[in-house]
Amino acid sequence: MEDIYNQTLTTKSVSLSLDEAVEPELLWILCFLGALGTILNILNIITLSMSMEQVTYKILLGMAVADLLVNITLFCLSVIFLTSSYTVRLYELLQFSSMSILIRLFASISNWSAVLMATIRLLVVTFPLKAAIFASARRVKMSIGLIYSFCIGLQFFFYPIAAFTSLLTLTWLLYLLPILFEILPMVVCLVLTVMLLIQFGRAHAKAKDLVNQTQLDTRIEEQKKLTVTSLLTLTFFIVTYLPAVRTNQSAIPSTNSKSLI
Repeated sequence: MEDIYNQTLTTKSVSLSLDEAVEPELLWILCFLGALGTILNILNIITLSMSMEQVTYKILLGMAVADLLVNITLFCLSVIFLTSSYTVRLYELLQFSSMSILIRLFASISNWSAVLMATIRLLVVTFPLKAAIFASARRVKMSIGLIYSFCIGLQFFFYPIAAFTSLLTLTWLLYLLPILFEILPMVVCLVLTVMLLIQFGRAHAKAKDLVNQTQLDTRIEEQKKLTVTSLLTLTFFIVTYLPAVRTNQSAIPSTNSKSLI
């Protein structure tokens, strides 16, 4: 893949050399973020493991595990780069480097898990009488397993294509991967979150008519807390991840056949 890495990626009017050296300061920042994320996600996993009776927390646990793997990968590879005797080049941090492949793999699991959580909460709020069907533990576990299998399978499918394919096919993959693993789940999650917020407002208004405002039914109050938790999580996910998706969307490179060699 060296011939591919020695190309010029043109984003709008900016020409970027993939052979440029990466500043050590950037690697230290990545190392710090990886370490901080690892610690926070371990604490998150410990907390969620104590509340496994709710399917929402199981989905959050699946997201936390994926995020933990992202941060462990980021930390370990940053340490490897920092302690290496050779100069780290820019192409080692881009689309088809070992770091970006592993990070995108685990991050895509977290992204689609957020979509799963938004979908299940929307179904539960919209059809409360069928909540036991939509949010059954078995269905949620199967869905989480499918997300892990789907994301891992696609990543292992795309990488050989990128390694043993033409430059034209690689260019299409550079467009497809951000759309499939970042932009698409973000758009779907954003739409589902807005729908969930609207439907939650309607359901809460109906609940006030059915029960006493000062003594809400325990189940209704519990579902309300779960929905609020899901909304806060999804909002935080969208707000923190949307800038990165927007950056990737605007910076999807077009590959120029002009070699730097």
